[in-house]
Amino acid sequence: MKKTLFVVGIIILVLFLLIGTVNYLNRREVYLMDKAQQSGDVSLCDKTFDEVNRRSCIVGVALERKDLTICDKYLPEVREGCYVNVAVNLEDSSICEKVGDRFESFQCKRAIAVRTSDLSICEAMLDEGYKNSCTESVNLAFK
Repeated sequence: MKKTLFVVGIIILVLFLLIGTVNYLNRREVYLMDKAQQSGDVSLCDKTFDEVNRRSCIVGVALERKDLTICDKYLPEVREGCYVNVAVNLEDSSICEKVGDRFESFQCKRAIAVRTSDLSICEAMLDEGYKNSCTESVNLAFK
């Protein structure tokens, strides 16, 4: 009986330590990401433990500095996704033009049009199908 209680106590202690460590790491990640974005120091993003957080941190710095070269230099493998994030958050549809994939470029512009309720972004689209889809999305979003 004492041995069982001892083992259960050890398990509970280990769980508390793990939970504490996870909470510390999460707070550290958030701190690093915030600090990188505030200072514009991309190197802080490399100190995160998680690749998703590293990428998110870099996109945040690119957004804060309004600098797409950060996407090019630090996230070449997902550069266009970085462009879309920056474009949508800055509400700058001209950045969407830098996205090579036509559909992704359309999605980028449509997201900005919906976010800003700016039908002129839709109207500037050359593809009639994309133009109609964009216009419909804006109209549905604000009904």
